[in-house]
Amino acid sequence: MKKYILIWSMLCMAYMAYPQYGDDIIPEEESSPPVMADDLYIPYGGVFTPKGTIRTLVIYAQFTNDREQTLDGWPVGDEVPIYAQTNANLKNLFFFQLSDFANHPNKRSISNYYKAMSNDSFTFLGDILRKNGNPYSIKIDSTRLAALPSNAGWGAINKIVLEQMQEEFPNFNWSSYDLHENKPNYKKDASLTGPDGIADYVIIIYRYNEKWEYQPVTHANMQ
Repeated sequence: MKKYILIWSMLCMAYMAYPQYGDDIIPEEESSPPVMADDLYIPYGGVFTPKGTIRTLVIYAQFTNDREQTLDGWPVGDEVPIYAQTNANLKNLFFFQLSDFANHPNKRSISNYYKAMSNDSFTFLGDILRKNGNPYSIKIDSTRLAALPSNAGWGAINKIVLEQMQEEFPNFNWSSYDLHENKPNYKKDASLTGPDGIADYVIIIYRYNEKWEYQPVTHANMQ
């Protein structure tokens, strides 16, 4: 149980975004859950249909102006959190490929959770952003943060991270993360669809704590 709590607590610190495949980037703004109409079929899902296979990309991001404040599990100067520094530890969180289900001893990963809870109908796989084969994090340009309007939120910061990623990795191949049409909005089974030119799901995990004495973005909504 403690492992599940740790996993879900960590993901609660993440913010989701959807990058456009190509030159444009479309982040997902935070919003309230959609209102369900009586005629919507809930198993189709709102963002994606939880059937078939979804492969997500996890992007780690750091604020360059955080004044090197401490954060449990992600020491100052480390490229990514401790758990993400080795493939063995990452596979305690999610699997990279189908063979991991049989070959990895840990059965308490998110991948195994969704596979079991869906009665083997939903496979959740993931990768992390890497540079030259090594785990890598985006260092957020503080000048871009300073230019944010006062009503900006995490969606705007997500957009900065994705823009910087596109600049650093202009030839990044998104095809592995574009398996289905996005946003079925509870109206259709998107697992039966093919690629639509937009990545299905991206998770951005920040080195950040809302209780830090110094906040890297003071004029925007970081709640």
